[in-house]
Amino acid sequence: MSDLNQGRAHGLNVYLVNDSLTQNNWGCRATTHAMHGMVEETGAHISGTLKLARLEGGGFRPGEMPGTRDLLKQWLQRYPEARARIRKLSGRAKATLSRGSGTPTTQAGFEALAADVDAGRRFADIAAEMRAADVVMINGEGSIYGNQRKGFYSLFWAWYAKTRLGRSTAIVNHTLQLDDPDMRTMAGIVYPLLDDVVFREPASYREGCQLAAYGEQHLAADAAFCWQPVTGDEFVERYRRKGAFDIWPWSMKTFRADRPYVCVTGSSALMRPDQAGRPPVAAFRELCLDLGRRFEQVVVVAPDTTDEMLLAPVARDLDLPFIPACTPTPLGLDLLANATVFVSGRWHPSILASTGGTPSVIFSGNSHKMQGLCELLDLPYPAIDATRIGDHVGQLAQMAEDLAGEACGRRNRVLEKAKEAARKSRRNVELLLG
Repeated sequence: MSDLNQGRAHGLNVYLVNDSLTQNNWGCRATTHAMHGMVEETGAHISGTLKLARLEGGGFRPGEMPGTRDLLKQWLQRYPEARARIRKLSGRAKATLSRGSGTPTTQAGFEALAADVDAGRRFADIAAEMRAADVVMINGEGSIYGNQRKGFYSLFWAWYAKTRLGRSTAIVNHTLQLDDPDMRTMAGIVYPLLDDVVFREPASYREGCQLAAYGEQHLAADAAFCWQPVTGDEFVERYRRKGAFDIWPWSMKTFRADRPYVCVTGSSALMRPDQAGRPPVAAFRELCLDLGRRFEQVVVVAPDTTDEMLLAPVARDLDLPFIPACTPTPLGLDLLANATVFVSGRWHPSILASTGGTPSVIFSGNSHKMQGLCELLDLPYPAIDATRIGDHVGQLAQMAEDLAGEACGRRNRVLEKAKEAARKSRRNVELLLG
């Protein structure tokens, strides 16, 4: 970056909406660390952040919660079905509270909440921190789809910062899927007002072009592509020690870093509070068994606590190495980046895998983002519905074997695509450079 560009951004105060460093998800932590880094590289300063729980309208900050809540989660990991039921009840309660607190979903709702904020009745501290900033940047991630509360709050704060505070405002690093009429209406109002909009994959860029005449400079890539893993001999040397990947109370005791392995995880489309029926544990058990017949090692990966509920029983039943959501980001990065293949319905973990050249066999997530990721990385997209994964076990395992059979050629292509995406991801902070 040139000295001239750094000079333009020097001294700018940036308020970052959707700081997810305290989330129970590898991808949230990975992309927010990367966003912080890119902002600071411009010479700007992050003067304040808004964390996910408050973005959704909650009254607490995740990093300030007492340890009791985390201990309860650890205990419930031993009882995934009970935890799934509790999660559904919690989701319903949050939805009820959200309606009661006036989550804004319409123009009138935006105006009413803005009046409350201006009068100091709600979110006075957030407004004060935004007012002190030069730029308000919304790290959209996978927020703006369906009728998600976090999506409406992302749009509201962008609209409030621009129309009420007059701040330079951008929504960046994000997926957009407007299949909810209220979300579509509000996005149509908000997006044309903003100083910058940056989409993280082609499917969302195409969606955004229905709202405004965006050019190719508005299509970038996720900040998580900026991570650089330890690979090859250095990986083996670092992680060949016993217990190198053990995160209590789970174990990776049978894992050998010097032998080939395939990783498998769940999907953002699974284990949702509004889903009916039992978790597809049996389907993932069959998938791991089929992969085990084709690969020397199968490692079960839970980059999110919902994946723990789904996959911990599978790993215990089959005595497979298992690594949980509380794993530090660099460890998860290195594990995925050195796998032979990754079987995944997870956006950020598949990105982290690609930074080492690992190709992913993709099934669906909670939006069209996984299709968009396949376009970015030039990977096949079989359009397999994660909720029907039991119907496609053999297909997924065969695709994994086929990708592994392409060996260095496929890895090199994925790695080059990931490096290109890392360069494009800098577009997320271009507003700071004037």
